[in-house]
Order: sequence, then structure tokens, then C-alpha cells
Amino acid sequence: MTDDDFWLRGEALLWWTRGMKLPPLASASPPGTPLIDAGVLGTPGATVLFGGNNSLLNDSRWGVRVQGGGWIDCSKQIALEADYLGLRGLSQIFQAGSDGTDIISRPFINAVTGVPDAELISFPNVLAGTVTVSAKTEFNSAGARLRWNMGCEDWGCGDGLRWHLLTGYRFAELDERLVIREQLESLLPGNGTFDLHDRFRTENEFHGAELGSVLRVRRGRWDAELLGKLALGNVRQTVAISGDTVTDNGVVTETLTGGLLAQRTNIGTYRRDRFAAIPELGVTLGYRISHGWSASLGYSLIMWRNVVRPGDQIDPTVDVRLIPPEIPAAPDATRPGFAFRDTHFWAQGINFGLSYRW
Repeated sequence: MTDDDFWLRGEALLWWTRGMKLPPLASASPPGTPLIDAGVLGTPGATVLFGGNNSLLNDSRWGVRVQGGGWIDCSKQIALEADYLGLRGLSQIFQAGSDGTDIISRPFINAVTGVPDAELISFPNVLAGTVTVSAKTEFNSAGARLRWNMGCEDWGCGDGLRWHLLTGYRFAELDERLVIREQLESLLPGNGTFDLHDRFRTENEFHGAELGSVLRVRRGRWDAELLGKLALGNVRQTVAISGDTVTDNGVVTETLTGGLLAQRTNIGTYRRDRFAAIPELGVTLGYRISHGWSASLGYSLIMWRNVVRPGDQIDPTVDVRLIPPEIPAAPDATRPGFAFRDTHFWAQGINFGLSYRW
């Protein structure tokens, strides 16, 4: 079995990623519910419209992976190789609204009383409005490495087995954002409109060393590859939280700091470094369709520990004294607060490839 001098593989990816967990972000109550219980979880008939046990951003999506390399010595013992993987950005939007006919709210825990509470979106003869939740996720990875020929077994007629050791560098990036918006119109005289935003954004940037192994078997026109890799290094975690409320009473428009889940007690940009591990497993079956050209079908799994995601950074406990306008001032308020909350991320799926060796 002989190795070619150079190789290039392009793959179309149909992958799934781990969804984002959220606290309850929108709720509803049946007609006739008293104003004080409107959308308050735990009261009779109150239900979660969005968030809670369900996750979002877990649909399939397309991506691309490109890998290329070549032997750098005449004996074909050491090769230089690089790759890039990118998944198409995935977005999801939820919206619920009413002209005041339905009862819709945003649930939270009242930090003052310690019991469930809710902020109105729509209530008969009181308020009409819409709540919109939009989220987006993007994942990319790239690497460069040396491929060491650790052993071979030739079976004749081009058939045989190769075992290669991989040592190199790995980069990975997971960027996500979550925006919650309320657009409200008072049905009471003289109170105008309100436009609220809560914004949560997270960035995870990994740099580390990678060690792995590839076992390749060729038999006639068929070949198979088994891949195992582990990257160990540092992930820079960034969480950015912002919020604002725009009020318009028909005479004066005013912009205030804070929405509902984003208040002055947690608004800001926070960064820290954490040790992280990214293992990857893959299996690929290829078929040589002509001289130098092969088609392939494979499966890959990538795991990433110690990442931050927007839904985990939400503190569902809110000091109602902070809801704009903050009158009187509440200097002792501490909720919603911020604390880094780690979780894990995975991406997996099917790969359709075409490669050329020469």
C-alpha cells in the first residue's frame, strides 16, 4: 500500500448541535384570571408558552469541512495537514402577542417577596403587546498538525493498513446570542407605549494542543478511516448582558437602563479563562471512483466542555424595585445577579465527502 504525496478532501455536513436551555420566558393564563395572577406560574391554569423544559437551536443545519495536506519528507514519515470546519449559523424566533384579548406575561421570581411573579404583555382593558425571543448560534473550528506514520502493513495490490499519529494545534469558537423584546401599548388613557430589550451574548474561544490517531484500511476500491482526537487548552469565556426600556407617552420619549431580566445589577461584560477539553471521534467509509478521486460517507462527534451559553446566564429572580423607572432608588438591590455558569456543547452528524489524492 503506497501513500500519495498530497491530498485534499471537501465535505458537506448535515449536523445537529446541543440545544440551548432556557428558563420560562413567556407564559399565559386562561380568560377570567385575576390581574394579580396573570401569567404567574403555579397559579390555576397558568402555562409556559416558551422556555422551561424545552430547548431551542437544536435543529439540523448544513456546514462544510475542508482538509488538506502532504508529506514533507521523501520517506513519507511526516506530513503537514490543516483543516477548517464551519456550521451555518442557526437562528430561531418565538413570538406571542395579543391586542389585549388574551392574557400573556413574562414570568420571573420576585426577589422582594420570594414567590413567582410575572410582567404583563397583554391583559384585557389594561395592556396590548408582543414578546419576541430571538436566538442565534455559530460554531467554527480549525487546526494544523503533523501526521506521523507510525506503522503499516501491505497486503499487496495496493491494499493494506496505515496507522498515523497526529500532533498539532486546535482552534474552536462558539458564539451565541439571545434577545428578548417587549413591545407594549397601554389600553389605559395617558400611559403610551413601552419598548423593552434584554440581551445576552456569549463567546467561547478555544486555543489548545491536539493529539490524535488515524487508522486507515484500504481494500480494493474501498477504504475506511477511524479517527480519534483530543484537544486540551484554554477557553476564553465572554458574557455580555445589556438591557433598556424606551417609553413614549406621546409627548416625551425616554430611554432607561434595564429591561426585565437585564438590570443594572447584572448588566456588563464579563470574561474569564478556563481549562477545556475537546474530544473528537469519526468514522469514514470511502470508495475510489477513478484515479485519484474518491467519494466518502462518514459520521463525526465533537464534544466541548466548559462553555458558556446565553440561557444559562439568565437569573430568573428579579428585584421589582429595579424595573424602570427605578423610583425610588434601591441601592440594596442585588437581583438579577451574574455568575458564570458552565455547561457542555456537542456537535455531531453525517459527512458527505469528495477527495483527491496525487
